Amino acid sequence: IGSKLLGRFADENEAVQWVQSLFAKSNLVYTPQFNFVLKISSVHVATSGENLHWDQGSSCRMDAGAQLDQFTLYQHSEQNGLWHLFDDCFFEGDGTA
Repeated sequence: IGSKLLGRFADENEAVQWVQSLFAKSNLVYTPQFNFVLKISSVHVATSGENLHWDQGSSCRMDAGAQLDQFTLYQHSEQNGLWHLFDDCFFEGDGTA
C-alpha cells in the first residue's frame, strides 16, 4: 500500500482492512467462475520514513507504468505467486486495473 493511499485511512490497520475487503469482494467473482481463492499472505504498508522507490509519496511524480516498473524491481521479503500494488495516484490517460 503506497503512502499516499495510506493517508486516506485513520491508520495502517484500517488500510489493511480495506485491502482484505477488496480481496473478499474479488473472491465473490473468482471462486465460482475460476474455482480459486485469492489469499493475502502479507501486506507491506509504505510509511513516510521508508525509502521505497515504488512509493509515490504525496507528490505522485511517476506515471503508473514507471511506478509498476519500480515495484517490479523491489525485492519482496517473501515469495508469492502474485503481488498487488495499491496507491492513490491517478493521471489523465493512465488506466487502472
